[in-house]
Amino acid sequence: MGRIERAPDWILKYEERIEKGTITVEDILEEENKTRENPIKISSVTRAINAMGYQITGLRREKKAEVEETKAEVEEEEREEGKKLVEKREEPEERVGGPGWLQKYRERIENGTITVEDILEEENKIRAVPIKLSTVTRAINTLGYPITGLRRERKEEVEAGAGAGVREEKKKVEKPIEERVGGPGWLQKYRERIENGTITVEDILEEENKIRAVPIKISSVTRAISAMGYQITGLRREREEEVKKAGMAEEVVYSSSIGKISEATEKRFNAIKKSWEKDLGKSLHNDYFVNILLALAKLVEHGKTLAPVPVKKEIK
Repeated sequence: MGRIERAPDWILKYEERIEKGTITVEDILEEENKTRENPIKISSVTRAINAMGYQITGLRREKKAEVEETKAEVEEEEREEGKKLVEKREEPEERVGGPGWLQKYRERIENGTITVEDILEEENKIRAVPIKLSTVTRAINTLGYPITGLRRERKEEVEAGAGAGVREEKKKVEKPIEERVGGPGWLQKYRERIENGTITVEDILEEENKIRAVPIKISSVTRAISAMGYQITGLRREREEEVKKAGMAEEVVYSSSIGKISEATEKRFNAIKKSWEKDLGKSLHNDYFVNILLALAKLVEHGKTLAPVPVKKEIK
């Protein structure tokens, strides 16, 4: 059946009840099919109502039953509150935002001790017509609270230690504030060892994956350390082992392109490098410094030297 450009005649007899909201799409379908030789579908009714210029919202039976139930609850609550207002003019705080049936869960929602699924289960135990999960989430939103952290699976994930550790950090009020600045919560327990350089990226990965339900990757660890403001340089296991094997821990390591150098030459290099850094007012990377020396050596081989740039004197 094609699109209806104007309302058919048969729908006009229901117009008054449609306007008042005292009839549903399903009621019209049933009444029509009692008198028709060829039954129509519910889509025909909805298109006909739309052609009249009315919205289907609120005219579906299941929606209507839910609205009527909520309306009855609100009216009953308002009657009770009306009695209280005779003695107390101020409107109760629990009446602000959200439907009446949700108010009994407000305190537990604020404290984060109840989930959306818990509310759904409790409500459907006492309701004649069960509500859906989406009804609970919308109701909580009208209270002004975000759903984040109120879903059962998310709550269990955080408690298992697979979450971001936000709830765990809130409980640790005795922990200094500066230790929680920068980086995700789960990384904070490694902060001191990262600062002291006594733990590697690989060590953190191994320790974390022993306690996590869902393993993380090494890239997650490196990003987390960077978010703390620390450099990854020196925190990789292979680099640490390389330095130990060379016996150069805590010492200057020059590029292998110049081959092995004596201890005396290394001391001379360090002295020249420090002198240059002092004159320049900034530090020089080891390899960069060696490359400059090699370039100067090449000039000497070709009988060339660097001459100072002559300074032009101003004529007065």
